[in-house]
Amino acid sequence: MSPYGQATRAEARGGRARDLTAAAADGSARRHCRPTRAAPIGIALLLAGSACTGATDPDARPVVVQAPALAGRLALGGQHTCALSAGDVAYCWGQNTSGQLGLGRVAGRFERPTVVPTAVATPLRFVHLTAGDTHTCGLTREGVAYCWGWNGRGELGDGTTETRAVPTPVATSVRFRALVAAHYAATCGLALDGRAYCWGTNNRGSLGDGSLENRLLPTPVAAVSGPFRHLTLGYQSCALTEAGRAYCWGGNTFGALGVGDSTDRLVPTPVAGDLPFAALSAGGYSACALTTEGAAYCWGINSEGELGQGSVGPPVLVPRVVATRLRFRSLTVGGAHACALTAGGRAYCWGSNGTGAIGDGTASEGTTMVRRPQPTAVRGGLTFQVVVAGSGHTCALTPSSVLYCWGSNTFGQLGDSTQERRTGPILVRLP
Repeated sequence: MSPYGQATRAEARGGRARDLTAAAADGSARRHCRPTRAAPIGIALLLAGSACTGATDPDARPVVVQAPALAGRLALGGQHTCALSAGDVAYCWGQNTSGQLGLGRVAGRFERPTVVPTAVATPLRFVHLTAGDTHTCGLTREGVAYCWGWNGRGELGDGTTETRAVPTPVATSVRFRALVAAHYAATCGLALDGRAYCWGTNNRGSLGDGSLENRLLPTPVAAVSGPFRHLTLGYQSCALTEAGRAYCWGGNTFGALGVGDSTDRLVPTPVAGDLPFAALSAGGYSACALTTEGAAYCWGINSEGELGQGSVGPPVLVPRVVATRLRFRSLTVGGAHACALTAGGRAYCWGSNGTGAIGDGTASEGTTMVRRPQPTAVRGGLTFQVVVAGSGHTCALTPSSVLYCWGSNTFGQLGDSTQERRTGPILVRLP
């Protein structure tokens, strides 16, 4: 098999690998058009048609937008990756200098990274994982949260600032249905009742409790009208209500909160535009969301084309439609790039491609910078059920739960036993 899956894909079935010829998706000839305003009809049933006259491409039609639950099977941090096996066993690989792999020890400064998936040192079974730059958290089926790795700002939520090399329970009686770790030292959880709790660093109000004080224990986010159904953290924090209203809080550099200015917010603040969103993802000073029709909107910094506007430019302070007629069922925002899946499971990415995180077979070389300011098809024609963007790499699962990764691999975060950068999907074998 090609290391990038350009011509074939190998998927395990009954212990045997089979090669499937797959042509790469080509979005170069697709027309751009502005989507119609999505009606608040909910996320389970989408009835509106395409805003483009005569559109016949199924990837341009409205889609059923997915809940983000499947994304919890993968967790991409700054320099490490974790994933759940079919039996809910947690595996991690990459950099372990802060114990973020949960292997029971902290790697030495000059020790070679862990370059293949390795089981986390715990008998626990998780149903959800999330990763920050240097810490990782998991959620059991009972809703109990565990975290491990760097804890200098209290991001593990155990009431201390001690680094933990194995999963350690978050010190709370609250039961969660989802967890999300920030790119920096913070973590949030969505309780069973839809209440949000956050802990760790509160720099610029990222915990949403109205203060700037770090929290070593889960602390309630200031309430809004109605419960949240989804949380997401980048260098800022955002959430969706049950009604599809987006709120953001914390640092607002480059307009990352989408509220129309660059002033920080210490409590959840409505995103401008009053669009009903079905999915939301925050990353490095930017965020993107999907309407109920699957139209993508982004806001914040655009120095690498991470807003998908068709060009590199100044920050965008309010949600603006991505320059594509594609309709997506899910999306994810990383450090400086974003990816999304169409109804058919084809992956498209946009933004910085310095490390190959876009997956189109290219990357920056020397002084030649490669950026993709609008959705670009991931190489190989593979179809996926979930895609997750990290700081400089991307991973995705096929419908048969076969794992592929691409992008930066300096610390072995792709899990292919090497430290070589990959500019297209490479097969990763979970034990």
